Amino acid sequence: MIPDYLTFIRFQDKRNLIYIYAIGLILIAFIGRMQGLLFHQRILV
Repeated sequence: MIPDYLTFIRFQDKRNLIYIYAIGLILIAFIGRMQGLLFHQRILV
């Protein structure tokens, strides 16, 4: 069971790594943008 599980994880990672990476970049960009807006609002206020 454990070797099958590891091979399954490797196969899924190879297939979904691009999607996981894209989602991570989008989340980081969104959080950075929100913090940037809050930072600019603090400077303006």
